[in-house]
Amino acid sequence: MRNIESKYIDLYKSVDSVCKDIFRSERLFNDRGEEVFGVSAYVETMARDRYSMASRPPDWDAKYKTLKRLRWLRNTIVHDPGASECDEEDYDDLKRFYNELMSGNDILARARRMRSAASARKRAPASDAAQRAAYVAVQRPTPGWNQAPKIKSYVGWAVFGIVAAVAAAGLIFFFFVK
Repeated sequence: MRNIESKYIDLYKSVDSVCKDIFRSERLFNDRGEEVFGVSAYVETMARDRYSMASRPPDWDAKYKTLKRLRWLRNTIVHDPGASECDEEDYDDLKRFYNELMSGNDILARARRMRSAASARKRAPASDAAQRAAYVAVQRPTPGWNQAPKIKSYVGWAVFGIVAAVAAAGLIFFFFVK
């Protein structure tokens, strides 16, 4: 095993351990129904969320492909040591991913923050000035003789009429049926 491959495997073990900690409370399965852990769980999560997320970081697909390649390289080194294509660039990619994981700036964390921010914007009420402007725009009549008539609510009168009709029917029944 070459020196770069040895360094790569040592770093991969650290990355895999961090990913196992991230996904320790979840049970994830690949498309063959096998339970996955570590980096494979991270990749499967990305694959599962790949098309369902409306808001995701713009570099999502590139990171997904890179992580799949990093995992493939690890498997190649471990299972077929002589056929490895591992080089310094691959090691740097893995180190960059490790640093992103440790800083909380990895792709899944960024996607989670984007989803949280998007849902917070949906729940946040409009500012007072925007609400006032909308209220004034709705309440201010358009000038001119062909103004649209104000729409009145007849719900209260309808309820009153129904109650009055039931009361009248009850009185008629009480006095004339005896």
